[in-house]
Amino acid sequence: MATIALEVSEELAARYRQASDSEQKRLALILATHLRSAFEATREETLDRLRKSMDRVATQAAANGLTEEVLNDILDERRPS
Repeated sequence: MATIALEVSEELAARYRQASDSEQKRLALILATHLRSAFEATREETLDRLRKSMDRVATQAAANGLTEEVLNDILDERRPS
């Protein structure tokens, strides 16, 4: 496990310090779960936007006559030997 520091109000810090060990562990678990969820949602949202962007580019490329074969030829030309 790793530790991070978060800035909170004096009131929250005091209440946390006054909590029992089991309450502090419970709060840490809740916070860790929320943080993990926020990062995973962000990653999934980013991947979703990337997929949609790639689909739009592929649609536009196909409308302009760029076939998969032509695209692969272009990519092959740019690959280092």
